[in-house]
Amino acid sequence: MGEALQFNNPLVGVVVPATSSGELVSSTMSIASTSDPTAVITAVKAGTVNETDLILRLYQPTNSPLAGVQINMDSPINKMFQGKTLNVAAQTALETPLDATSLSLQATETSVTLTAPFALTTLAFSRDSE
Repeated sequence: MGEALQFNNPLVGVVVPATSSGELVSSTMSIASTSDPTAVITAVKAGTVNETDLILRLYQPTNSPLAGVQINMDSPINKMFQGKTLNVAAQTALETPLDATSLSLQATETSVTLTAPFALTTLAFSRDSE
C-alpha cells in the first residue's frame, strides 16, 4: 500500500470559467490528440517526479515501430509548455530521463512528431524555468 501511495497523484481542482453560452468547458476541447488512430493516448497526468511536468503516455499495439505519429496539443495546454517549440523529453515509465534517439522527437509550437518504437512511450512536457 505504501508503495502504491508513492505513485498516486493528489486530486487537483482548477476553476474553469463559464463560456458566454453557459458551458463550463468547450465540447471541442481536448488536452492532446494523435494523428494516427492506431496510437492511443492512455494517460495525461501531473508528473510524479517533477510535479510541474505534464506526463503523456502513448500506447501503440502494432509490435513494430510506428513512425510519424503526431501528437497535437490543445492551444491552452500547449501555451503552458512551450518556448519557441514545445518543451518535450522522452522518459521511462518511472519518469526518469530516457535517450530519445530511437523516438526521433521533433517538436513545433503546437505538436510533437515521433516514432513510437515500443508499445508504451512516455513523454514529459515541461515549462521553461523563469
